[in-house]
Amino acid sequence: MESNFRIVADLWKPGADMSDMLEDFWAEVLSDEPIRIHSAIEGLSAGERRSVIVHLRRMAGEPGWSDGQRLRAQAALECLEDDLPPGGA
Repeated sequence: MESNFRIVADLWKPGADMSDMLEDFWAEVLSDEPIRIHSAIEGLSAGERRSVIVHLRRMAGEPGWSDGQRLRAQAALECLEDDLPPGGA
């Protein structure tokens, strides 16, 4: 739980609410810029990273996402390839 608190504390800005922080987090993950992607997930626990990767895989491969969302999710997955657990998340 400590890592969740730290992440929220790091992202918190005066006047921001949780949805703003989540939007900022996903904007970084889906930025298509490796340094921003890695920076966004560096404070996450292994389980949290796994959850992000599972969600990115859904975005990249399931219907219901726009082409742009799919492309950015795939780019993030490629960037995070070294963080992927063996055999997938």
